[in-house]
Amino acid sequence: MTVATFTPSADTFISYDYLPGEGGNYGSATTMGMGHHYYGFTSGGVIIIIAAKDVGLLKFDLSSIPPSADIQNANLRFYGHSIFNPGVLYVTRCKRAWVESQATGLIYSTGNSWQITGALGADDEENTIVGSTAFDGGTTDRFISMNLAPSLIKEITSGAMTNNGFIVRGNVAGYQSEPVFVAYTKESANSDYWPLLTVTYNSVNAAADGRGVMTWF
Repeated sequence: MTVATFTPSADTFISYDYLPGEGGNYGSATTMGMGHHYYGFTSGGVIIIIAAKDVGLLKFDLSSIPPSADIQNANLRFYGHSIFNPGVLYVTRCKRAWVESQATGLIYSTGNSWQITGALGADDEENTIVGSTAFDGGTTDRFISMNLAPSLIKEITSGAMTNNGFIVRGNVAGYQSEPVFVAYTKESANSDYWPLLTVTYNSVNAAADGRGVMTWF
């Protein structure tokens, strides 16, 4: 049994439904928002309130895990910088080869657009949830973690699915004035606060005996 830990090879967040920020890149930011936040502007004398969304993008280099390994458990941990309201974080697998220094709410890399702004298209992300966790609001500076489906991580480590990392979205009911969950990124000066993926696996090898029977060990 092997327990391996991984910090991100790339992490950022993108914004959509947020006209001033959809084209912005936040690859060098020390925190990333995941969830809804509201902003207002005046048009024709009318105050308009829009629910913008922030979406986390994370990628981990899992190439050190043997393709044949049997994934027993996977856990993703964040350190919350700001947690304003209770909600849920959920993770899906990304289908696009996004670039940390280029991704925005409109594009995943220079010259390449998301199918739908905010990486919402069927060609942008899978609709299968890899993992999720609920959390309380009103507190800051604490860890939260979630278990990820071992079979879906196995598809990445085995090469059955290209490793384009994960999309992390936040969901919350009701009005809120700030992102639902703000976590530290690998750009934070304190590496203890970086996102952390822990994978537990068994190395699996096969050998044929004289009868041609495969023995697994």
